[in-house]
Amino acid sequence: LMSYQLNAYTEAQLQLLEALTLHIVSAQKNAQLYAQVQEELQVRKLAEEHQREQRRLLAYHYQMVEIMNTISTRFINLSIEQVDAEIYRAIKLLGEFEEVDRSYVFLFDDEYVLMDNTHEWCAPGITPEIDNLKNIPIDVYPWVMEQLDRGEAVHVPLLSALPPEAQSLRDTLEPQGIQSLLMVPLLHNKWLFSFVGFDMVRTTRSWDADSILLHKMMGDVISNALVRKKTEESVQRIERRNRALIENAPDGIVLLDDNGNFLFGSPSAARMFGYEMAELLGTPSTALMHPHDRHVALEIRKKYTETPSEVTTRSYRVRRKDRIYR
Repeated sequence: LMSYQLNAYTEAQLQLLEALTLHIVSAQKNAQLYAQVQEELQVRKLAEEHQREQRRLLAYHYQMVEIMNTISTRFINLSIEQVDAEIYRAIKLLGEFEEVDRSYVFLFDDEYVLMDNTHEWCAPGITPEIDNLKNIPIDVYPWVMEQLDRGEAVHVPLLSALPPEAQSLRDTLEPQGIQSLLMVPLLHNKWLFSFVGFDMVRTTRSWDADSILLHKMMGDVISNALVRKKTEESVQRIERRNRALIENAPDGIVLLDDNGNFLFGSPSAARMFGYEMAELLGTPSTALMHPHDRHVALEIRKKYTETPSEVTTRSYRVRRKDRIYR
């Protein structure tokens, strides 16, 4: 048999016990309420931080668009002689706005074998690398090239986090002290021919997806300028080569406008006519032809205007400066 002993409490002790019990229950409720309040405050704090970050990104993206509009406007109607200086100004403006340590442009050669660092801006105190980055084999960096070839940006928030297949890139960047970088491809007709890059040396940096998209849009502006420069330089080289061929040709060669007026003549043609070519520019070619040949020349010119793909060979008698027809 078990026996129980009942303790007798006085009225005062019972009141005290009841008060303690109520205090304990109240304390537990207060603790729960406090925990709930702290949780709500933390949620609110995180929400406010998120809103501040969203407002910061919105302001950043707006400023980025403003800079893009400024740069785009300045590239309109640039001569090819001004393109390089304006590209440097653009990457400087972007570099300062982004607060990066280095911004730059790389161009690939026509054979798609080598690349050169052609433009570079550095923040104060940052060592330039442009002279050390010439004639670099493209195939040394397969991890980078695979992404750029797909039209994707190469985003490296932390150099130490590069995958093993990017070891060649790490080997190049570590001696330069680079901690983070962003490379944006420059495409023409979906073909990669260049890229713009941004380096962080003194600290790390990460770019969000919208920022990378804006940088790619900015890259399109620079890409168009580079393509136009390259195209115009190619045209000028062809013109110089053709002019050299014409000027050194043994046969006389002249160019006429749609009305048959002299636009250009080779030195051999000038010797044949006995004129300085400057004397003939703008002169109707038929004025030098023998009267009996003019109607034939006019018919041939009309036929050529209608069907320029057809080539007609014909001899004409031409009056020299000494008024002798040959």
